[in-house]
Amino acid sequence: MARLVIFGTGDIARLANFYFTRDSPHEVVAFTVDAEYRRGDSFEGLPLVDSSEVVSRFPPGEHEMFVAISYARMNQIRAAKYEQMKSAGYRLVSYVSSRCSYLSDHPPGDNCFILEDNTIQPFVRIGNDVTLWSGNHIGHDSVIEDTVSSRPTWSCRGTSVCGPTASSVSTPLSGTRLKLPPPHWLAQVPSS
Repeated sequence: MARLVIFGTGDIARLANFYFTRDSPHEVVAFTVDAEYRRGDSFEGLPLVDSSEVVSRFPPGEHEMFVAISYARMNQIRAAKYEQMKSAGYRLVSYVSSRCSYLSDHPPGDNCFILEDNTIQPFVRIGNDVTLWSGNHIGHDSVIEDTVSSRPTWSCRGTSVCGPTASSVSTPLSGTRLKLPPPHWLAQVPSS
């Protein structure tokens, strides 16, 4: 069982704690955030430490990390913290729900958060730092590049490529390279 530190104290960190604790071999032992966001010494009943102190308090050789920050600013904040923790020497772990139909022979990259009721078809490749909320369909031979977040019920037909500014859509896509605006702009994307 790996000892896990979660970066973040928002809703996604709380959800990550729930899923990792109940549906993975990892033991969540602490949380970390940047000093200006720290509001106390504990979160979810576990120690909360400044990110500047996490390496000394929870060393990378003995602990792994999961960065649980939202898609704010088109995933840029999460991507920056991902790089910071990776550079600090942490192995960044992924969570794939036991209730996900993961049929690809290619494992997801690191720091992925793939929730229940997703269908990942054969030959799909999922990069690093990807979040797939519940109920998505990722069709055969599709590629989800690094630092992508979806909303529930994303439908991506076979051979699609979703890049780092991809957001979710509910219309089927096929053989398309997606560079969509972030979720709060989704209503402005014309439907086909």
